[in-house]
Amino acid sequence: MGSLMAGLDSQVPDPRTAEIQRNQSLTNEGIEAYWRSKKKVEEEHLRAISDLLMKSSQQLNYLIAIVVVKELSVKESIIMESERKRSSSLPLSNTKESQLEMETDQTILEKLINKNGWYVSTT
Repeated sequence: MGSLMAGLDSQVPDPRTAEIQRNQSLTNEGIEAYWRSKKKVEEEHLRAISDLLMKSSQQLNYLIAIVVVKELSVKESIIMESERKRSSSLPLSNTKESQLEMETDQTILEKLINKNGWYVSTT
């Protein structure tokens, strides 16, 4: 059977030290706990923001790369299309027939200049 009388089995602290400890624990520890939790929340928030920025910058770099590749492919297709049009409309200059035609045109012009000089009458 236990005793109902205080102090038989319990430790009784000195009233002065109990008062100092009580004041210290209620104010200083509470304030420190508050600032620790606030700092922890702020660090988590900054980590979340930096992670978000890293992801968004990676996505932005990916989108820029896609745009650059598409622009290059569009430029290449335009160049290829213009080359196709140019090659189909102009005669080939490296064939033997075109070289012969150019030579005959030049020889005719040279003969005309040699015969009449630089002046050619139209009448």
